[in-house]
Amino acid sequence: ADLLNSSGFDIRVVGSAGMSARLPIADSARLADDIRRLPDVEHVLLIRIEQATVRATGKPPRAISLIGSSDAEQSWRIVKGSSLASPAAAAEACPVLVTQPLAAALGLAPGDSVSINVRPPGVASALPAVACRISGIADFAFATNDELTAVTTMEAFRQAMGGGQADADLVLISSKPGAPAGRA
Repeated sequence: ADLLNSSGFDIRVVGSAGMSARLPIADSARLADDIRRLPDVEHVLLIRIEQATVRATGKPPRAISLIGSSDAEQSWRIVKGSSLASPAAAAEACPVLVTQPLAAALGLAPGDSVSINVRPPGVASALPAVACRISGIADFAFATNDELTAVTTMEAFRQAMGGGQADADLVLISSKPGAPAGRA
């Protein structure tokens, strides 16, 4: 809660009672649209997290956490390169930001290509790899100092999930200034 509050989010919606055994929130995009229309809501962020494998040319594959985010500018600080909202990233089918530990582990720099395979729990067959380009290296507010994490757009995340619906498993909401979270 302290981490969420320090990032400006005072309300969270999850599909299950805990963060460790997350369930996707059915029709989360519609839910987010409904929440955005509430008068006391300032911002709504959809997040989906899955385990994945990333491969870079000449490097062994690494297990990572892949985050799909509906907001290209939220919860991270660009250290090198550009954000997911940059024109160059917008031209890519799968732009990604990576944590500094992931960039160091695989020798990644902005502009490099990687392939990512999502490994959702309970799926018997492997999803095909998605070709992605590194837009930037970032410090993530929600990642530990040694975490191997990448974030991409929700659309690229859907493609990595096989093109089907990829509902969010976390909706973060910030109330308007002066509006108590309970009222929203």
